[in-house]
Amino acid sequence: IRPEVDANLPEAVGTIRARLSSEKPEDYAPMFQGRAHAGPLPPRYGYYVGHLVAREAARTRTILEMAHLSVDDVRPVVEAALASLSDCPARR
Repeated sequence: IRPEVDANLPEAVGTIRARLSSEKPEDYAPMFQGRAHAGPLPPRYGYYVGHLVAREAARTRTILEMAHLSVDDVRPVVEAALASLSDCPARR
């Protein structure tokens, strides 16, 4: 998954940012399920982007601090990490 996502990181992050609040299965299924979809991103790419989000968040918080964040407190952390990732070049 990593090479395909890294090569298309702006699209992967942008898609997740646009659908972050969606509860529609058709919006989130390509990110987390094994179904193929149109476009350059592999099935289940959301898991790798989630890893990148956690890595970004860990720059300013410990694992323990992140584990204790409430649902309300974690949303801005995820949004900030996604914003940071959208400004970054692809990971190597």
